[in-house]
Amino acid sequence: MLRSTRAAILERSGYSVISVATDDDAMKLLETEYFDLVLIGRKSESPRQALDQRLREKYPELPVLKIQPRGDAISGYSSRTTDALPEHVVDTLKDMLD
Repeated sequence: MLRSTRAAILERSGYSVISVATDDDAMKLLETEYFDLVLIGRKSESPRQALDQRLREKYPELPVLKIQPRGDAISGYSSRTTDALPEHVVDTLKDMLD
């Protein structure tokens, strides 16, 4: 539900969005599709390695925005982090893509 809501907010803001349910689905999609930016909305579902770390290792130039609750340790692998407020997410995306 949260993934669908975030996708709808981004689409209403003029962005083209493709969402996936799992970390592995995201990595597989990146093998065949080009993206300007990857938005990570939740903690990784993979017990072996977080998605932002996997992305940075395989696609070091790809911008990654990670939504993190306030107070969580800042990811060393994402390009940027933001809280979950929709206006903050959209503002950060705009800043990163412009």
